[in-house]
Amino acid sequence: MSGTTSPDHIAQAITYLASRCDGAHDDDGMGFNGGDAAFGHSLAQQIAAGRALTTNQQRAAANMLRKYAGQLSAIGVTPADLAHQQRAAEQTLTERAAPSRTVRATLDGARIHVHSPFALKDAIKALPGSRWSPATKTWTIPAVESAADALHTTVTRRGYTLAADTATQAIIDAAHHQAEAQRLALLAADTDLPAIPGKTDAWTHQRRGYRFAEPRSAAMLAMDMGTGKSRTAIGLAEGWDGWATPRVQRALILCPVSVMRVWPREFRIHAERDWNVTVLAGSAAKKQKALAAFLAQDERHPRALVVNYESAWRDPIAAALLNVRWDLVICDESHRIKSPGGKASMYAARLGETAKRRLALTGTPMPHSVLDAYAQCRFLDPGLFGTSFHRFKTRYAVMGGFEGRQVIGYQNQDAFADLFGRIAFQCKAEDVLDLPETVDVTRTCDLEPAAKKAYAALAEQFVADVEGGQITAANGGVKVLRLQQITSGIAPVDDPDRAPAQPTVISTAKRDLLADVLADVPVAEPVVVFARFTHDLRQIREVAEQQGRVYAEISGNRKDALDDDARLREGVGVVGVQIQSGGVGIDLTRAAIAIYYSVGHNLGDYLQSVKRVHRPGQTRNTLYVYLVARGTVDGAIMRALRSRQEGIDAVLAAARDAAFGAADDEA
Repeated sequence: MSGTTSPDHIAQAITYLASRCDGAHDDDGMGFNGGDAAFGHSLAQQIAAGRALTTNQQRAAANMLRKYAGQLSAIGVTPADLAHQQRAAEQTLTERAAPSRTVRATLDGARIHVHSPFALKDAIKALPGSRWSPATKTWTIPAVESAADALHTTVTRRGYTLAADTATQAIIDAAHHQAEAQRLALLAADTDLPAIPGKTDAWTHQRRGYRFAEPRSAAMLAMDMGTGKSRTAIGLAEGWDGWATPRVQRALILCPVSVMRVWPREFRIHAERDWNVTVLAGSAAKKQKALAAFLAQDERHPRALVVNYESAWRDPIAAALLNVRWDLVICDESHRIKSPGGKASMYAARLGETAKRRLALTGTPMPHSVLDAYAQCRFLDPGLFGTSFHRFKTRYAVMGGFEGRQVIGYQNQDAFADLFGRIAFQCKAEDVLDLPETVDVTRTCDLEPAAKKAYAALAEQFVADVEGGQITAANGGVKVLRLQQITSGIAPVDDPDRAPAQPTVISTAKRDLLADVLADVPVAEPVVVFARFTHDLRQIREVAEQQGRVYAEISGNRKDALDDDARLREGVGVVGVQIQSGGVGIDLTRAAIAIYYSVGHNLGDYLQSVKRVHRPGQTRNTLYVYLVARGTVDGAIMRALRSRQEGIDAVLAAARDAAFGAADDEA
């Protein structure tokens, strides 16, 4: 209510009485009496100056004027008129004294500042990601859709009005748009799903994942290995446009070392636009130079930078990446950032605060428990589960054991599933009916400089000097054997002081690659690893045991991986299979993932090994992962096998080319 009413009987009465009053010098019954004269004249002067009476002044004046009813009758102002205006003034004062029912929200950088009545303090404080700002004396929340939507819901359900500035309201509107779009994505018929931007056709589940993620500024593609996460991600990089932010021109991809080389190939295969994809690898100086060149590229041209997790958080790379306003940040194999206090995880969260869009790719979002989801979601959307792991754990885990510090169970799982489902598109390989029967994936590694030098020398001259002696090859067939042994990491070294030749570690690159690949597979999922050499099996066993996986073997020395029916026995986590021994008469269909650590050039052995996993009795889609040392005979052998080429001549020619820089990214 305003400070005056129309007609303003109080102002009219005061002006009239003041005009007739001589300051109460004479007792003439005209104007104000002695007690009211000073107050009455001050109000009259205020009115004459054009300043409206305050609500308190109106109430006091109305009380005073009731005693002058006789004089005021001359101008038609009645006690009822004064009482009515007095009641209005008192109502205004009552309304002002009542608690405010409006909450203001304003955007400032990456935070929304919430100005709320004291009665809502605890509710605003409880919002995910909330923080107190001493500078503005307000609670703040992340400037993301989930947090803005939670604020809107919290305020309106309690009967308050949310007055948001234009920028904050846009985030709230985006949240409502996303919720409806995601609902339609999950309910849409296959024929109604949109095509994914890109040069290659997409499977139905990829189109559904695209439609789920596209309306959001952040999403997780929790899709099993082999279901095409990268194809969907590249489709989003191509098509993410319009609702909240412009088209993606500059993307950052964080991933394990073993996956870095995959991304340039995936963009070449799937992207419609001509992306410049830079892999940040090599020495520190080389990385800095490559990063500077990347940042200097024409901003009108789409480009992506691929960095491994361990390099990203270390300066000077870390500081340089944080200074860029990325259109898109992708965390590939995002379960690698599941540790809330890990350096890579905390750095990813900082990147996520400023990136326009965020995407997490993983086949195992929660390898151990729901607690694994927290840090990944913190990167994607800090408004979903907040930024306090302690608060998250208190809500979803049951603590007990020694001093109450051990997780002994889980709670509020329905609430967790509801929130997680808002950001994660999940796809299990066995549930996707339109997948091909088998999926082939190549993972690559680079030999260390010393191993690469020995490999090149042997490929050219049939002899290579290494620490402790020489690696020699008597003929072309032995040369291929020795080259492959180098890529596997151990080769026989001739030393004049020792006989016979001693197996010597030449490289650990492929062993590290195997560890990297296995780290992305749930411990409960059985994995078959095929290899050619005995020393390969030792490497496989050591990696499995270091990761806490039960190891068993099928080789000339051991067959403890099989039950009495020649089937993979229960309880085995990793089975190392010598490819010559694991080809015929055994059933490994309990596993749906097979890794080739090394293979020979015998096509029959290779095809038989493939059929041990993918054969009648296999109920799941089968993933084959090939470990390849780039620029070596590994790629040449795989090409020969895939094209059904037997014979050592083709392998030798390809190995020679590879030794001199023909890096085999396409194996």
